[in-house]
Amino acid sequence: MSKISKIQISAGIFWLEVPEAELYVLCGCPADSVKHLMKAGKINIFDREVGSLEPGSASFHHPHGPVTSETGPNAILLSDLSVQNGDFANLAEFPVLQMLYRQGMILPDHPNNTGAKPLLIGQRNVVNAQMEYIYRGNYGLTSLEEILETGISQDIAEEMM
Repeated sequence: MSKISKIQISAGIFWLEVPEAELYVLCGCPADSVKHLMKAGKINIFDREVGSLEPGSASFHHPHGPVTSETGPNAILLSDLSVQNGDFANLAEFPVLQMLYRQGMILPDHPNNTGAKPLLIGQRNVVNAQMEYIYRGNYGLTSLEEILETGISQDIAEEMM
């Protein structure tokens, strides 16, 4: 049995997994890649009881019952080309948000919050562009100066902040 497996999910989307290394890579992330991974069974919902990670401590149970989470990728291999066949090739925002929030990587006290972050793999300029895209999508304009650059009045910009 191979230690590395690769399957095609749909056009432009492959799934690479190395279970022994706990590496699950979404290769390519055009539009709707999260939906395609769900349809292919690579993102699944599961519930789990949370036990304490402290040695010798009593078992801890979340006050609201089991913690619901999702499986899925922990890395994304980005395309070197931003546009392929007239479509955007690197739409990593939703896969990264799925990792951070639905898998629980960034949620306080979530059992999947181990300190690991989603891994973006690709050319430096492509990775940097995706990080900026994800940041803007998550936080929007983050300073008074950025808001003023849109042409909005000082009073409204200050109110927005």
